[in-house]
Amino acid sequence: MQKILRILIIIFLFMMCLLIGAKLANVSLSGDENIVINNDMQEQNQIRFLVFIVDELNEKNPELKSVWSVIIYDQDSSGFMFLPLTDVNAGGFKDIKRSFILTTEKDPHEKTIKFFNTKFKTKWDAHIVLDRYAVEYLLNWITRDSLDVNSMVEVSQPVLIQNMCTSIISRELNPIETLEWTLINPDHFKTNLQFDRIVERWQNLRISNTILCEIISE
Repeated sequence: MQKILRILIIIFLFMMCLLIGAKLANVSLSGDENIVINNDMQEQNQIRFLVFIVDELNEKNPELKSVWSVIIYDQDSSGFMFLPLTDVNAGGFKDIKRSFILTTEKDPHEKTIKFFNTKFKTKWDAHIVLDRYAVEYLLNWITRDSLDVNSMVEVSQPVLIQNMCTSIISRELNPIETLEWTLINPDHFKTNLQFDRIVERWQNLRISNTILCEIISE
């Protein structure tokens, strides 16, 4: 009787080990699958930019004018989303300007990126630094010169971005080949995103049936 009981206990313990092992394996596999899926979706479906707009990028100490979070997405729908992160009239803008540091190559310092990641509790896939000249050129190129950029006192004003969005959704996007990068890069435009990814994302938007464009502001 005791021998049979010991055998039953051994069988029971063996089955429990199998069940626990299977459960742990399933949890680990599910976790790995979720991580891969999330990374793939973010890589394929959207790019999140942290955009710094300055006065003159080729100056020794460019002055920060505004900071934006810009998302280019291509999921169930395709388009652009603009979110202003700064307000020059707000008291906190002085602290943001003090935290804005560029390297000798005119890229945002790692301390600057860390400051924005912490302050806004998020991370971006890439950064862009551009000045007034680059903003004007890109806006004119995107809208096919349909905006009177020169009439705007500040090119980073939300009203100008909203007008650009109106132009984007009402007509076909320009081919990326017509953009003359040498006019703005690298003296007026810097980014750590590879050029081929920019081209790929823009081409995906051009073949989309409908393009959305919105500015989110309080």
